[in-house]
Amino acid sequence: MSKHDPPTKPVAGPFEGNGVDWKTWETLANANLPKTYEPSPYQLPGRIAGIDCSRRTNFCSCPTACYFKCKIACSGVSRMQTLKISEPEQLLKKMCDVSPDPFCPDFLQGVFWQRDSSSVETLITFQEANWSSPTLASKHQVYNWSFTPMWLSYFFNAGRGTAWMRIEVSPSGKWLLLDNDQFAYLVQPGDTFKDLQGEVLDFTKPGDLMRINFNDPVDPSKGVLWQYLAQRVGYLDGTGKLNTTEAYKELLRRAQIPSQSFCGLCACCLGQEAIADLDIMQSDEQILFSPPIQQDIDEEHIALLSCCHYTCASQNSLPN
Repeated sequence: MSKHDPPTKPVAGPFEGNGVDWKTWETLANANLPKTYEPSPYQLPGRIAGIDCSRRTNFCSCPTACYFKCKIACSGVSRMQTLKISEPEQLLKKMCDVSPDPFCPDFLQGVFWQRDSSSVETLITFQEANWSSPTLASKHQVYNWSFTPMWLSYFFNAGRGTAWMRIEVSPSGKWLLLDNDQFAYLVQPGDTFKDLQGEVLDFTKPGDLMRINFNDPVDPSKGVLWQYLAQRVGYLDGTGKLNTTEAYKELLRRAQIPSQSFCGLCACCLGQEAIADLDIMQSDEQILFSPPIQQDIDEEHIALLSCCHYTCASQNSLPN
C-alpha cells in the first residue's frame, strides 16, 4: 500500500481548519455520554412486500455485483475474496495477520465487529492503517473492511477503492474522531449501559467502542443522532494464535440463524419471530480485500519482469 499520511486536521466538516479542541469537547462529551443503548442500524427492514431484504437477500445481487467489481477494478484494487464468519481461522486470522503499524495503539488492534451498525459493513481493523503517530492515522477503506454480498452493500462499498478514513485519538485515549464528524468512545471499566427497558446490558465490555454521531458534532450536549457498538471479535496472542471473544459467539450465532426466506427472495407468510430474525441475522459469507503485502508486490514485480523479458526475447528472435 502506498503511504498516505493523514492530515493533521480534518479537511472538511465542522472541525475544518482549527481541529478539535479536545479539552473543551471531551468535557462536554463525557458529561453527555449516552447511557441508554439505542442503535438504529443503517439498513432496510428485513422484509418489504414479502421480499427478503435482509443481509442474506439475493435480490438484484448479480447486476450490482458486476457493477461493484467493475468500479473497484477501475480503482486498481483486485483479489476479492469471499470468506466465512463460521471459519474464523480463514477470515479473522487473515485480517489479523496484517502486521500492525508500530504506532497503532494496543486497544485498536485486532478485528472489530460493527454490531448493530448496518447491513453494509461487518468487520474492520485499524492496525494496518498508516499511523503517523499514536494519535493519528489514515486507513484505506477498501482493505480489511468486510461486508455482506448483497445489492445495498455492493452499491455502498463501490467507492471505497479510492477512499481513505482519517482516524484521530484524543489526548486522553478515550475518544476517536473518524473522518470529519464521527466519534467513538472507548468503554471504560465501571461503565454501564442500559437498553430501552432500563435493563443493564451484559454484553458491553471495557475496550468496546461505542460509535456515536451527535446531533451537533461540535456540541455533544445537543444529543445523539446515531449509535452502535464496535466489539473486538478476534486477535492474535504472542505466539500468533488466533483468539476469539464472547462477542464473536454472538456474531457467529447471528450468522448461523436459519434462513427465513425461500432462495433469499420470497419472505411471505412468516411469523413475528422469523421476521425479527430477518432484521438481525448476519450473512456468514463476507467480501474482503486484504491489504497488499511486500510478498504480493514482489511476486507482481517478478511476473512483470518475466513478461518484459519474454517480450524482448520474442522481438529479438524475429527476422530482420
